[in-house]
Amino acid sequence: MASIVSPSGLAQFLRLVAKSGLLGSKPLVSLASLVPLWLRFGGSLYTLAAWAAARFPNRLAVVEGEQQLSFQQLLEHANRLAAALQERFAMDSVGILGRNRIAYIVALLACTRLGCDLVLLNPMFGPEQLRVVLRRRPLGLLLFDLGFRPLVEEALASMPATGQPRLLALEDTPELIAESPIGKTHHKPRKSSLTVLTSGTTGPAKEVRRSIKAAEALGLISNLLLHLQPHSGQRVLLAVPLLHGHGLATLALCLVAGLSLHLGKSRARDLWEEIQAHKIELLVLVPTILHRLLEAGAPSHGNHLRAVISGSAPLNPSLVLRTLAMLGQKLYNLYGSSETGVISLASPKDLLEAPGTVGHPLPGVTLKILDEAKNELPRGQIGQVWVSRGGQIAPTGDLGYLDPQGRLFLTGRADEVLICGGEKVFPTQIEERITNLLPYAEECAVVGVPDLEYGQALHLFLVLKPGHDSMETYTIQRDLEAHLPRTLRPRHITLLTELPRNQAGKLLRAKLHALLEAKPH
Repeated sequence: MASIVSPSGLAQFLRLVAKSGLLGSKPLVSLASLVPLWLRFGGSLYTLAAWAAARFPNRLAVVEGEQQLSFQQLLEHANRLAAALQERFAMDSVGILGRNRIAYIVALLACTRLGCDLVLLNPMFGPEQLRVVLRRRPLGLLLFDLGFRPLVEEALASMPATGQPRLLALEDTPELIAESPIGKTHHKPRKSSLTVLTSGTTGPAKEVRRSIKAAEALGLISNLLLHLQPHSGQRVLLAVPLLHGHGLATLALCLVAGLSLHLGKSRARDLWEEIQAHKIELLVLVPTILHRLLEAGAPSHGNHLRAVISGSAPLNPSLVLRTLAMLGQKLYNLYGSSETGVISLASPKDLLEAPGTVGHPLPGVTLKILDEAKNELPRGQIGQVWVSRGGQIAPTGDLGYLDPQGRLFLTGRADEVLICGGEKVFPTQIEERITNLLPYAEECAVVGVPDLEYGQALHLFLVLKPGHDSMETYTIQRDLEAHLPRTLRPRHITLLTELPRNQAGKLLRAKLHALLEAKPH
């Protein structure tokens, strides 16, 4: 993690923390305790965890069902695991494959303390996707949930033994922690990096390796502190994967502010029960979960929610309005990408005035709308979204525009990749899969359409083989249900005699969108 941030950014961050009262009765002492940690471990998650333990040792840090740890216990577990890993394994690069749980957070902190390069692997990977990643990015150690052992074993089956990582189940880490004394680890004078794999369940995993920039993290946390004004000991429910930037930012916020992080389940009823039972005030989720919560109905009493933060996928304007109507002005919308980090935040005021916006750029983020020749476009004109943080400007892969107030609106993906339920979906991969699954399919194409539950859903255009003209769309839906996860099942099907193509045979997706727009609603 980068250990250098701009003096102005760090000063703003410290002012906001001090103003919030999160430094306690002795703010200067609290700030002074951060300095040696920062100098030794840089601006890392481990640094923030150690600082939280120094300020709030006995406060509840993280909750997973019946299991819970204080900030001091969380730090001790991370220290013990770091010592055990360093004693047993020689590794500079570590992969973590798991779902949200305390053991995941402890492993993340332990590896960060050791200065390891971390690769966060997506639980939705198939064996071939995981195998490709492991071949491309050799790991010294792979930490994984036992539930993913069949996936790991199948992925490693065709790999040479010399290229395989050593394996350790996250379920076995508590035993290592219990047996390991809190000894000194030999911290490496090197920056950790975080590799995020940006694909979902379909296309090849795209690797984005980023040094976790402290300036970026502090800018985001400062903005959240300014908007949310959390109080010490506030309870936060996380219903988004920790491997997403959205999830990691929430963890960092909790460590800075001394908030209690609850690791939630995905079922709406379970989430509402936890919100009520633990008096959750801050809820962090993706639009798909938000849609399900509203479908289940908000409890008529016992709702202590002060803020709901959505991110990782497009937030439908109608879902925004429905949320504001049911829960009040508590909704925030975060926008970012794996390549460029978190970019903007829409406040409840922004969303009330413009439900489709993703808000204003965060402090330190420069945002421009450029045309294909990289010329900056005036406000109101659609172009490609580019961002920078004081360095080189980079594309996000999204199309959008700025309104007169400087708020960003997104209009689609520049590269046609869809995002369904927070996961990226590659249309060509889905098309190939459907054609292979359906014996009566001649060819097909999918496009994304707005969807309340998943942000985007699939509309399937299908050409039938000769002799199958009587096939009904409900039969096609039934056949696909047996083979595709819910997020990848087409919500709608249109039968065509042929797909629109140009003279070179390239599929003209724009014409498919035009067909949808021409349909009566």
